[in-house]
Amino acid sequence: MITNDPAASAESGGTFDLYGTRNPDIPAPGALMRLRVATDGDPSVLPRLMGFFQNLNVTPRRLHAEFGIDAEMFLAIDVFGLAEERLNLIAAKIGQTPCVLSAYWHYV
Repeated sequence: MITNDPAASAESGGTFDLYGTRNPDIPAPGALMRLRVATDGDPSVLPRLMGFFQNLNVTPRRLHAEFGIDAEMFLAIDVFGLAEERLNLIAAKIGQTPCVLSAYWHYV
């Protein structure tokens, strides 16, 4: 069973269970993260990249896609309530996609 003690969450950066162990799947309250991806301007890139979130049953809070010069597309995907380890995994998997030039995340 997971407690939701705001004092413990604010001090530790996470949520703890009854035994005092931090649950890595539950991030610190208010952890909004942004995944930045630069890809080729292929029309099939967007649904392919969203499939990584669908596999984890995660709906991004915001998605911004913009075409740049030289047929490149830049994505900014805002995610709330996802553990760093999960977002690291998503960024690594997205980075392995052949059409992706770079993928990284940061806190907003």
